[in-house]
Amino acid sequence: MIVQCPHCPARLNVPFPRAADAPPIRCPRCQAVFQPQAEPTPEAAAEDDDPYTSSAPRAEPSARRKPAKAEKKFPIALVAGVLVATGAVVGLVFAFAGGDKPKPVVANAEPEQPKKPVTPKKETPKTTPTPPKPQIPAEYAELFAATVTNRPAPTVLVPGLQKVGRDELTVPPFLAKVEAPADEGKMTLDETKKATAYLKVAAGNVRGSGSGFVIQASKDELLIATNHHVISPRSANPADGPPRVTVVFESGSPGEWERPGQVVATDSELDLAIVRVTKAERMPKPINPDLSPKLMETMDIRICGFPYGQALALGTRNPNITIGKGTVSSIRLNDANKVGQVQLDGSMNPGNSGGPVVDTEGRLVGVAVATIKGSSGIGLAIPAHELASLLAGRVYPAVVLPVGTEGGQAAFKVLASLVDPLRKVNGATLHVWTGDKAPEPEADDASGWKPLPNATKVEMSNIELGATSRALIGDFRLPAGKTPVVALQLECRSASGAVVVSKPVIHQFVLNGVQSASDAIPMETFQKNLAKYAGQVVAVRGKMVPGTPRRGAVYEVTISDDADTRPANLTFLADREVATQLNELPPEDQSLPVRLTLRVGKAAADGTTAARVTQVDFIGRGNRVINTVPSTEATDDPLVALNRAPEKFIGQTIPVIGFLSPVVAGREEDPELSVLLISEQRPGNLHFATSPAIAAKIKDPALRGFLHVARFTLRVENKELDGVGPRVVTVLKIEIVDRDGKPRMVIE
Repeated sequence: MIVQCPHCPARLNVPFPRAADAPPIRCPRCQAVFQPQAEPTPEAAAEDDDPYTSSAPRAEPSARRKPAKAEKKFPIALVAGVLVATGAVVGLVFAFAGGDKPKPVVANAEPEQPKKPVTPKKETPKTTPTPPKPQIPAEYAELFAATVTNRPAPTVLVPGLQKVGRDELTVPPFLAKVEAPADEGKMTLDETKKATAYLKVAAGNVRGSGSGFVIQASKDELLIATNHHVISPRSANPADGPPRVTVVFESGSPGEWERPGQVVATDSELDLAIVRVTKAERMPKPINPDLSPKLMETMDIRICGFPYGQALALGTRNPNITIGKGTVSSIRLNDANKVGQVQLDGSMNPGNSGGPVVDTEGRLVGVAVATIKGSSGIGLAIPAHELASLLAGRVYPAVVLPVGTEGGQAAFKVLASLVDPLRKVNGATLHVWTGDKAPEPEADDASGWKPLPNATKVEMSNIELGATSRALIGDFRLPAGKTPVVALQLECRSASGAVVVSKPVIHQFVLNGVQSASDAIPMETFQKNLAKYAGQVVAVRGKMVPGTPRRGAVYEVTISDDADTRPANLTFLADREVATQLNELPPEDQSLPVRLTLRVGKAAADGTTAARVTQVDFIGRGNRVINTVPSTEATDDPLVALNRAPEKFIGQTIPVIGFLSPVVAGREEDPELSVLLISEQRPGNLHFATSPAIAAKIKDPALRGFLHVARFTLRVENKELDGVGPRVVTVLKIEIVDRDGKPRMVIE
């Protein structure tokens, strides 16, 4: 029979039928141990088409059936399919009454003596033996028998700049400080509808949709504004490449047309994105974010977009636009006393994200971004001036990085991220002032701040980091130990001639003690001298590829040399503590430089050598150690603490915070939830069970396609999956929270 491993996507062919007391089997892919059960033949297509229990991509629903949403494939080794298990075949035992055949009546016969009652034999119920705990393979026993004292990386003194105060090295936005004329920017309802677009997004097996609107039209090219979360679903796997965006104009109408879109700018913090469309069939009148109305509470607004996406489409068409009415209920100010969010009362729903919110004359109020779950129609919009600032070129706060010493001077690099979809930022200069006491900064109405006198000017390079982002980079040097105070200012210039200058940021020159990987020998040297290092603890430099698959009681760590070549004659192993903390780190799409503390074993008969990884130091700029696994400090994250040592919490009910992934696996009567760490990694030592009632609520279409920050109430069971696998924890309650940490949806 064919069975699927409940811990990974592997499908196995095992003999059937199996004896009731047959031992469990081990998955060759993830090494998990489990009791196999046969997969039944599907009884109806509807079962296979369940988007939350099927691993296959699903077509959009038709108008004649209940809308369902496509399954989402999540990035951290989530369950790829569902295990729908039949019960074990039970043999029916029938007990027949023990009556004899009829006997002839005999005259004066002796009365028949009553039969003695027969006490039935008690059958001892058969019990499935508990699978044995995974044991360390004999060939690795010596490696893991002794306690290893890790060798900390040596400490060296590195020049640095310590910021004084809370000011950030950032420039004001390139925006006019005057309000737009009241009679400009008006749009008719038909023009607004034609400017609003339906966005379809595909990233691997993940499918999603949202709204957007035209903000610029030039020749046959259009720019469309939307939300970052629309074009970059958090549930997408980075390994699948950038999402593919299709922009549909006049959606659902007889004249609808669509074009592929290219993402040219994103701001994940503001949740904004810009998509470019070329070879447009028609040129809709754009909604200009520079011509927004003055905001007032109770003003009437229109919410334009495509709520619930394809679920509201008819036949094979794309959905028609929905125009909802509402009002501005609150104008929320940020720390800079500028409008940070516009709160709305109206008909906003999932799918409206990225669409325009306009006043009754079609002028842009903001970009729809979120709804408050459980509220009576409360939604949020990003104010129009934030979108205008993004189009004008947004320079983010710069960071100062020490890069070492050269010729008695301390070298530093300044880097500022830049989003500039229209290439309006024309240049940047870094002002470096040094001395004993920095002069007082002076404000300037035109540029923001006046440059400090007698400062050294360093021209910064404008480099491209990818399709959607750029960076301003500059280098400067200071005499080591002879510069007590340093003031930095950033000046940026636009193509139109506008100049903006940041407030001076004061720094103190210091010498910091940092750990260095300078003592680690190269992987190539280590590989050539394995016999010399056998039985020793040694520090080796190499690269680590994310992922630590389990091999019984030990875990295999993928290590390469600086050329990303894996040593053919070496096997790198780790215990649960090291592997667990490695799997807590955010996923990377490339190998990372590391300093490894290794306990080296002896060569086996086949010429291979096993090395136990007892410590991993991640290496940053200047050969400095920036992170160490395992950490010597206790974590303040309850979910991380539970994953590291679940046996310490048996019998306890504890609250934790993590991501809820709206995918339900397992049997209908025994569902499994996908709960992720804040790093978006799956806690490999935990199995999240829950009730069928909670699992059914997780399938709410409003939750599909995204990871949701949530508070979970968990009960830690005295049980491991299949007796040897992850610790079972029962999810009793889920509170999905908003950006302020307040519950917006409760599931229990």
